[in-house]
Amino acid sequence: MSNFLSKSLIHDIEILPNFFSDIFKVPGKNVLFITLLYENEDCFLPEDLWSEIIDSFPNYKVELNSIDRIKKRIVKAKPYLIGYNNYHYDDIIWKEIINRKNITNKDLYEISQSLIGDNKNRLKYDESNIKTIDLMRVSGCDRIYKPLKQTAANLKHDLIQDLPRKYNETIEPYDIPEILLYELNDVLITEKLLLGIPEDQKGITIPKSAYKGLIPAIEFRFDIGNKFGIDIYNNNESQIGEKLAAKLYSQVSGREYDEFKQTQTKRERIHYSDIIFDIIKFKDERLNVFLSKLKNMVYMPEIDKSEKFTFNFEFGDCNIVFGQGGLHGTHKNKFIFNETNTLKIKDLDFSSFYPSLYWKYKIEPEHLPHFNDFVGEIITLRLINKKQGNKLYANALKLCINRLFGSFSDKFGWGYDVKALLQTTINGQLILLMLAEELEENGIKVFYYNTDGLTVECIDTKVELLNSISQKFSDKIKIELEVSDFKSCYIKDVNSFLNIKSDGAVKYKGPYDYVSYIERYGDFDVRGSFNAPIVPYAVSRYLSHNIPLEETIMNHTDIYDFCIANKTGSQFKNCLFEINETSFKEKYIQQSIRYYI
Repeated sequence: MSNFLSKSLIHDIEILPNFFSDIFKVPGKNVLFITLLYENEDCFLPEDLWSEIIDSFPNYKVELNSIDRIKKRIVKAKPYLIGYNNYHYDDIIWKEIINRKNITNKDLYEISQSLIGDNKNRLKYDESNIKTIDLMRVSGCDRIYKPLKQTAANLKHDLIQDLPRKYNETIEPYDIPEILLYELNDVLITEKLLLGIPEDQKGITIPKSAYKGLIPAIEFRFDIGNKFGIDIYNNNESQIGEKLAAKLYSQVSGREYDEFKQTQTKRERIHYSDIIFDIIKFKDERLNVFLSKLKNMVYMPEIDKSEKFTFNFEFGDCNIVFGQGGLHGTHKNKFIFNETNTLKIKDLDFSSFYPSLYWKYKIEPEHLPHFNDFVGEIITLRLINKKQGNKLYANALKLCINRLFGSFSDKFGWGYDVKALLQTTINGQLILLMLAEELEENGIKVFYYNTDGLTVECIDTKVELLNSISQKFSDKIKIELEVSDFKSCYIKDVNSFLNIKSDGAVKYKGPYDYVSYIERYGDFDVRGSFNAPIVPYAVSRYLSHNIPLEETIMNHTDIYDFCIANKTGSQFKNCLFEINETSFKEKYIQQSIRYYI
């Protein structure tokens, strides 16, 4: 078990007008520490209730602690307090408990309410007294504000339960065991998110990354934070990229972060004719008409409310969508593409396309001198680490590189310059069209476009020609172009496909991706929705191995894979109806639900 876990406690707080409790659990062990305050009485638990709680937790060693004792443990031992959404709630509660004397239930309830919703006077978290890790932020679920109960569905947790009392309801002593049981369930969900799905819950639709949980992600934060001297324990990947980019740019440029953190380049107007590279040239008349139209456009980013535009047109056999962010296109009337003895399927993919573009073509925000030198150093350093097998540092630098591109459009960030953004994306798409034009001109048919690459059908006698075109084009634009083989492609639309590579590996997205609820790009990721993964699993097996849908569905034994998870808004009520020949019953149920049809 990782070193930091030996110094950690998983916990969850519940606060009602006359009740406060926090359950702490030792990771991986059935040891609980409970502290509670009821009607301002610390450790309030009559003997009969304490017996009931002990009976409710039969497999646990349970210890009741006073608030004061827990407070001293947190301050002196400084364990990592691990929770879900604790950075903006539980951590602040404990900060206030530590800093106040004789805190009351009324105090705690008022603090709690100040932290909920859009309260402008909400307290801020600082790290002066306690060390914490917020799994909501580590997992990236803070970016979509995904509740713990919905995350529990992704983890196939056996119980999804909402608070059994209204948050503003005063409770009686006999309600305490039920609330503590609910609270423990939240702690167990958080533990599963941290440690991963237990090995005894192995399933066909559960990838290997899910058994490791967020441990690798947290260790990554410790290692990168220590190496570069940045605090990233409670940051999602985008925030890590932001902090790392700021740190490294400061080192390369010799400027302190305070000197550039609020600098931006705001432009009244951007003429597209000023941002399109000289190398962009077409032979096809339709593409030249489109290019001419594009060059005549003027964009006013600080005035125009809608920054996005799209052009829709046909080229070759595809419907093309050209926008500010990326080029997309699929075949007009064909969805299935298979390799044969005489027909090959080739995928052409530009390596790190956008970062390579803004580096090789010296695209940089006007207010950031030495930015291009900085980008060059980061990309070179990443490639060195990648070749040496230093995956940890290579991945960290990749987050930095991706964030740099994202900063061009971040109105609140120090990299903001819409001209740099458009120079990258517009030219990237035009370069893809140039490559597509050359392939089509030589009888190599493109059937799929997606931001940084193309997929084509090529008769076997033209494979050498395709490779030659690809190499020359790569040399011309100074960006590496990788060519790989596919056996089959099933493409519903640009974001819905299943591709089978020549080595049998399957690449899928959208309705064919049956692990997206718990994995993304090979890493543990619970941000996706949980929506009956048996469906994409059955479709994927049918397309990739010709296994009948009925066979997969009828032989599948994991009930969770047939389920859909959802949480309705507070303005709605969920009802369960029981209907038979003689009666009709209606029962209101909780907002967080999981069901199968």
